[in-house]
Amino acid sequence: MPIIDLSQVTEVLMRLLERYIFQPLFSHLVPSNTLITGDPPDMLAEHDSNYVLSLYLYHVQEDEYHKNQIKLSSCDTPVRYQELALNLFYLLTAFGGRSIGANRHGSPYGREQTLMGLAMKAFHDYPVVDAKTEIITDDDRFDGASVFPPDLSDGDDEFRLELHPATSEEINKVWTAATVPMRLSAIYQVRVVFMKAEEPSTRPVPVLLPRVGVGNFQPLWIEGIESECTFTIPGETSSRTMFSSPALVAVGEPFWIKSRGFSPGTATIFLSTPAWTDIRNVDVTDWMARERRSDNRIEMMLPRLVSSPAGAKEILPGFYQICLQQGDAISNLSPLMVASGINSQTAEQPGIDPAAGSAGSSFSIYGGPFSGEGIHSVEICIGTRVLDRDEGEFTVFAPDRIDVNIADDLRAGVYLIRVVVNCISTLPIRWFEVVAGQ
Repeated sequence: MPIIDLSQVTEVLMRLLERYIFQPLFSHLVPSNTLITGDPPDMLAEHDSNYVLSLYLYHVQEDEYHKNQIKLSSCDTPVRYQELALNLFYLLTAFGGRSIGANRHGSPYGREQTLMGLAMKAFHDYPVVDAKTEIITDDDRFDGASVFPPDLSDGDDEFRLELHPATSEEINKVWTAATVPMRLSAIYQVRVVFMKAEEPSTRPVPVLLPRVGVGNFQPLWIEGIESECTFTIPGETSSRTMFSSPALVAVGEPFWIKSRGFSPGTATIFLSTPAWTDIRNVDVTDWMARERRSDNRIEMMLPRLVSSPAGAKEILPGFYQICLQQGDAISNLSPLMVASGINSQTAEQPGIDPAAGSAGSSFSIYGGPFSGEGIHSVEICIGTRVLDRDEGEFTVFAPDRIDVNIADDLRAGVYLIRVVVNCISTLPIRWFEVVAGQ
């Protein structure tokens, strides 16, 4: 459930700190009147407490991944109807008040360092918080163990907390804006926070799948060819599933033919492509999986080679068509898009290696095919930027490897990586993180 009020995120983090610090385990370190606030550092001395912990939201920036994400839909959705994805930057600091004793807990520095240590441990122990995150405490001041307030408890919001590797220069800039001397502090980044989009005032025009009522005149018919893939966006812990129709697959991946009138065992499945000049159709019935999801959904697996009367054919990136034949009945032609593959990041040779680096560095893409007979064009896209091969921004090193040089002016952030071979793009499910230079 996207939010509209950024203070809701601050409240979640403060509830996390309260429930963590006031656990019985730490009762000997902090008193019950310890104050946790979202006030800026120069207001902490105004509170009547020697134990004050501040989590101040001082900077907001648009999330680079969602900003650069390629829209798969061909419709132009007005910006006001699209959620705004943000990363929030918090300054964590403590105020120890006045000196009240000779030991370290009687001095301001001791109290400040105690509070900072507990707060940083809380964010380390709970790096991802959602509506299911709970911290049990005996303190009856709190309305339950959940770190999410009641107005967010029914949503699917998920906030990821990361200790931001701030340089001394960055810390100095933050404290220069304050009117108090610099104190022990840390910067935390919270990602990704989605701001609620405006609701359309009228119902959108539905996008309908093309469907033809063929009735008894067409006993065999393909309604469409589909594929799906599961992936996890950087910064998220739950996976997502993307559906494509027409199907967009690489070698070794499944797809499904939605048909009417097809009977396994008595029908034939044919594949064709304009790239084959010596043969028209190839029988690919043996691509069928043994088990099908339903009677009208044929599961297929795309192999690297296919046998034909003209010899073995390699399935290269490009545009293909599939049709069905059963007796004298022949179905319509339905499109299938074949893309180059990019290895999984969990493979022995990860698809993007390394997966992060600074501007001006390089990385490699592993998968393919990226070169060889039948490969006519190769493009690389980093976010919305299309790289220039002639300018040396990338090199096809081998059929299974592309070396990419990162531009010096590319800002820090997570970027979508796509490889377009023979005008067919890979699915947008691989990323590279540009990190700030040291």
